[in-house]
Amino acid sequence: TKTTDASVTKTVSAAGTYYLTVQDTSGNVSETQSVTFYKTTLNANGGSVSTTSKTVTYDSAYGTLRTPTRKGYPFVGWYTAASSGTKVTESTKVQTASNHTLYAHWTPNTYGVTLNTNGGTINSGNVTSYTYGTGATLPTDVTKTGYTFGGWYASADFSDSAVTTVDTTEIGEKTYYAKW
Repeated sequence: TKTTDASVTKTVSAAGTYYLTVQDTSGNVSETQSVTFYKTTLNANGGSVSTTSKTVTYDSAYGTLRTPTRKGYPFVGWYTAASSGTKVTESTKVQTASNHTLYAHWTPNTYGVTLNTNGGTINSGNVTSYTYGTGATLPTDVTKTGYTFGGWYASADFSDSAVTTVDTTEIGEKTYYAKW
């Protein structure tokens, strides 16, 4: 009796059902199995991802999931719904027996704001941080005995224009200086 161990690798890039037939050297069929592959779409949900879909099989781990990017937002993970849903990781087993979508979830960054009053006092509306996508309005109720408030500036020498808000699309820590 002669036996031969063989392995066949087929790369599947499209969803669908594929059949595997096992035959002996005489052509006798000993087994036929079907494997169904499903398309998982990766929806970056406001960000971008280099590969937007992958092929998976039911009850197998998702495997490598690309990490998307989005300005001002750290990636939280892939989920089964655009908001809320169940988190999916590379080791999560596929539990949907159909084509389906995973959605990126994000949390906006929060950055610090330092307001240098140059000897003045912020009476109301003090700002210590801002969130990307929301921004912040700088306080205007600022006083210093014997002086008139001339606005907030990003440079200590006041060589730029006065600033009244942190724009919704700005990123990074900010320092502003009161001009008197």
